[in-house]
Order: sequence, then structure tokens, then C-alpha cells
Amino acid sequence: MLSATQNIATIRAFADQVDTGRLFDSLDDTELIRQRVQLNNALRALLLWQRPELENDKGLDWPYRVFRERAAFFTRMVNATGSETHPPEIKKEALLFLALLPFPDQWQWFRKACRAYPKTPELMTQLASETDKISRKLNKKKQKRYKLRHFCQILKKPRLPEEKGVLRIFALPYIFADGNLLNELRRFYILYIEPPIGVAFRQTWLRRFSHGTDPCLFGVCGAEDARFLSAQANTWATQLAHAEYLEERLDLPPKTMPEYDIVFNGTFDEMDRKRHGRMLELLRESPLRHCTAVFLGRGSEDNIAAFNQMVRAKALEGRVQVLTNLKRGEVPEILAKCRMGVHLSLNENGCRAIYEFMRSDIPQVVNSAMAGTNMDIFNPQTGLAVKEHTLAAAIRHVVDHTADFAPREWFLAHSGSTIASRQVNGLLKNLFLHSGYVWAEDIVNMTSSGVSRYADPNDIERFRPQFMQLLDIIRGKTRIPIRLSVD
Repeated sequence: MLSATQNIATIRAFADQVDTGRLFDSLDDTELIRQRVQLNNALRALLLWQRPELENDKGLDWPYRVFRERAAFFTRMVNATGSETHPPEIKKEALLFLALLPFPDQWQWFRKACRAYPKTPELMTQLASETDKISRKLNKKKQKRYKLRHFCQILKKPRLPEEKGVLRIFALPYIFADGNLLNELRRFYILYIEPPIGVAFRQTWLRRFSHGTDPCLFGVCGAEDARFLSAQANTWATQLAHAEYLEERLDLPPKTMPEYDIVFNGTFDEMDRKRHGRMLELLRESPLRHCTAVFLGRGSEDNIAAFNQMVRAKALEGRVQVLTNLKRGEVPEILAKCRMGVHLSLNENGCRAIYEFMRSDIPQVVNSAMAGTNMDIFNPQTGLAVKEHTLAAAIRHVVDHTADFAPREWFLAHSGSTIASRQVNGLLKNLFLHSGYVWAEDIVNMTSSGVSRYADPNDIERFRPQFMQLLDIIRGKTRIPIRLSVD
């Protein structure tokens, strides 16, 4: 992987070529393909793995702004008529730039390019790659059995012909990626999709959810993701997703004399993304040299052993406790023994740990470059979102001043299952009315975990006929190797 500096230079060079009108001086197909590949590689690195460096240099929105501000250069070429018409090869290349890079309305440009130039190698490769990824994901699950409510949830039953229902897809979205299946589902439901991770969905098969006559709603906590999606046709976006629907739980264990200064909660199976190593480095910096920490998370035996080896290699055994594969109901008991939380992940889409910290009334420090997180939730009551080079000092400040924060008070006033469900209900109602549909019944309250994700367990039975119909639709419209059932 090239450095952040090199990747930023790649995008700047592209911007300079557009601004000076030199991009199409040479219509060498190979060179233009190479340039699009380089740009996508640079974007993937910067927006997924080099976010702290990007934030500190050009800013996290800079790559999107580069494309936003230059979209007209390409759209004029594609849409030109009469005396302004450009040579066919230039129009084709301009359309491919719009289709393969994060321009406004990229998903629609991609569809247009596939219709106009279906045999273009870049497009064929992209589509084949997507199909292969879906196939591999499905095949990994073929030995498992899933109940529908393991990955989707009916929030509102359809009352056709006047009123459609609402189907929430919160996991395994690739099950629904088949066009015939989506078309059938749209006869009954408006779709509310929560991608498992922000940013990464930008250039993927998830755009298929935006096809059709009705808008779909994406739940993406990060403002960066919401802005991109809002610039796509037939797509609405909300920053309400996943952990925003955390159960309020009024029966939390009482806070005790802290046993740990810091709690770090993240899966050991994705330590590069969650940045466990970075947290260990911070514990060795002078402001945190005497702080204790507990690491929570699920993971395989091998990855947990690898992390314990990292702890020993950095001589932190005396200050670091590792608690693994706890049940979710056990986590609040550990949080009650902690002064504050830290979350350093590079990519999320509404991380549960962040909201669990607030619910348990412990303030936190997060990396402000993190994708898929609503940075507006960090404030004088809840904690700090700070740049990479200030992390150690910020964590030390919060450890020493926990009494200055009131995260649970903020959480109960602004987030949690009841409030977030009511907020997304209002947004869905607007979407329905905007699309010309009746809205006579509200959605049910959601939660963020468990196989049902219904705040009221009775809703499982309430929607049983709709789940039975949904299973029939899936079985009738697509062939997948996963074993599905209602019960």
C-alpha cells in the first residue's frame, strides 16, 4: 500500500489534469484505465486505512470534494448535444470516470454506463467481482441455519394496495442482492438498510438497493457516508443505525470504586480495524504510563492468544486485563468498574460499544477520523472526539476529570431504542408521503442486538404471517445455499 502522502498526490494530480483540461489529451485506453485504478486504490487506502493521516492533512471530506467540484466537467461531455458534442470515445471515457469514482449520483452513472457499454472490460470486471464476492459470502454460510429475524426485521406490515410495509435489513444484506428478489420485495415493502460498515459500501453491489421506483433508506451513522448516499438517485440517508437503538436498560449495575482507568471494547478478530495495537502504544506514552486498562471483545482463540502476546511483548501484563467472549448482558458489570472508555476503530457503522459506554455513564475518547460514526454525539456531556496526535493527552484529561461528564444523562435524553425509533419513524413517514403512499400506522420500536431486535418481544408473533410470506418470496425468487426458516 502506498503512503497517505502518495495517495493524496494521486488525487491532486487528477484534479490538476481536470482543472487544466489535460485529462483527455491522450485517449490511450490503457492509460485511462490505469489512472482510474490508481484513483480507486488511493481512495480505498485513504478512506479506509489512512484516515488519521488524511484528516491531519487535507481533511476527511477532501477526496469527495475533489470529485464533487469537478463533476460538471464530465457531465457536460456526457450530456452535450448539437455543436457541443464530443467524440464518442471522449464521451465514453467521461462516463466511465463518473461511473467508477465517487461522483454525485455515481450509482446511476454506473447503471447508465452498463447499458451503454456492456462489454467494457472495467465494467465487466466490476460486476464479476461483485458477483464473486456475494457468492463467496453465501458459500461461507451454507452450513449454517438462520432465522429470518437473525438478519432482517419487519417494522410495519404492508396493507396493500394503500400502504406498504417497512423491512429493516441489518445483517447479511447480500442475501437480498438479487434483482428479481428486490423487485418482488418492493411490491410490499420500503427497505431500510443498515450496512455493516461505513465507506466500504460506496463502490459495491449495495447500489442495487437503490434501483426501482421507490426510494430506499440507508442507515449510516457517519456524516461522510450520509452525504455520499444523499447524492445518489432514489436514495435517502439517515444517521440513525444499529447502536442508536441500544436498549435503555434502567436496571444497570451500580457504579463501584473503579478497578480500571480505561476500557477498550472491540473484536479480537479485526484488530487492524479496531486498532488494539494503537491502544497498547498509547498506554506506554507518558500521560498514560500508570493507567490500567481492561480489553473486552469476542474473538477466536488464536487471535486472543496473539493479542496476549502483544501485551507481553510491550511489558504491559501488570496494567492490562483481557476479558474475552463475555455475554452482552455481562458487559455492563465490567463497565461499572471503569473510569472511562476509548474507541479507536478506523471504520464502523454505529458501534455498539460507544453507546454502551454512554449508557453505563462512563465518558469516552474516540479517534475523530473514525468512519461510520456520528461525531455530533461527542460533546461536553459524553466525551471527546480528537485527532490522532492528541489522543494520549485527551485520555489522561478524561481519566482525571470523569466527574465533569454526564454521558448517561445525555444518552437517555437523545438516544436509545425509544427515541431513535421515534426519530426514524418520522423520517420513514416523510419518505412514504413524498412517494405518494398512505401512512396510517407507525413502525414498532427497534433495539440494536439480539436475534429479534424488537423492543417488544410480542412483535415477533405479531409479524409471523409477514415473515412466512417473506420466506416464501426469498425461496421463490432466488436460489441461495443458506438454510432459512421463520422459527
